[in-house]
Amino acid sequence: MIAEIPQQLNISSFFNNCVNNFIFQPSTEDNALHKSKLQLKAYLANQLGFSALFSNLLHDFKGVIEELEIKVYEPFEEGGRYFSKDFERIEGIENHVEKRIAWESLSEKLARLNIKLMNDSDCLIALLDGGHAVDDGVSSEIGYYAGIKRGPIFGLRTDSRLADNMGSPINLQIHEFIKLSKGKLIDYSHYGSDCINVLLKAIENWKNLIL
Repeated sequence: MIAEIPQQLNISSFFNNCVNNFIFQPSTEDNALHKSKLQLKAYLANQLGFSALFSNLLHDFKGVIEELEIKVYEPFEEGGRYFSKDFERIEGIENHVEKRIAWESLSEKLARLNIKLMNDSDCLIALLDGGHAVDDGVSSEIGYYAGIKRGPIFGLRTDSRLADNMGSPINLQIHEFIKLSKGKLIDYSHYGSDCINVLLKAIENWKNLIL
């Protein structure tokens, strides 16, 4: 059972509450069983991996989704896992031109890996907080995933700021992509502090429907 969410919610307490309040609490044996049952895969589109403050908390939120027995591809984690040696090599390059060329090569590898992971995912979960506009990388991934029609898009926005107008909690085109994918936008203006519980329930209902 998922614990109730505190009435006041901000970006910092959002991820801390995921750990303290929202994660199911199985035993060690249950954890092993859950991992063995993972079938569906989700791509977690986000910009939080760029932040030293939120990168560890992002990992915890990934765990919240995986408690629903869904394998989660988190692009920052996957990029580090596949290309750790590339990152290490770039750190040691002192020549500016050589470093730029190395970054160009790695950037292409990362972008193609993200495409592969999205192509392999049964749904896309997008974290849409961070300001008036949705992160450009997250926006492009939503557009791409909507185009390949691989599965539903679930968008989470706990930010209370509106976008284009009072009827648009996010950019209207992104909102339409989510609707066309038969996914769901869960935003603070509609669900308040219960939005994360609503997200988890929506994903769980989708999983139960297709399995």
